Amino acid sequence: MIGLETTFAIANTVLKNKVELEKIISLFSINPRKILNIKCPKIEETNKANITLYDPEKNWTLEHNDIKSKSKNTPFEKYEFTGKTLGVFNKGQIYLDN
Repeated sequence: MIGLETTFAIANTVLKNKVELEKIISLFSINPRKILNIKCPKIEETNKANITLYDPEKNWTLEHNDIKSKSKNTPFEKYEFTGKTLGVFNKGQIYLDN
């Protein structure tokens, strides 16, 4: 079963108005790095961008054709989420979601 593609959207949808967005972001981005003792990248002029563009208020429904994973089985197909990734800047590459 896939999960990584929708994990943040699930947490944002279910925890909205219960947990601050900043806390959810920290739990997904900073805490794993702390646990694994991996340095958090800094946003600085000399570093390549490593940023996710995200609209925490955008409503969307997961459709079968939207799934990027090779596996397509998920209990969340046709589920309406709040919060959508719009794109990623990673190591000098730009990936935008259509």
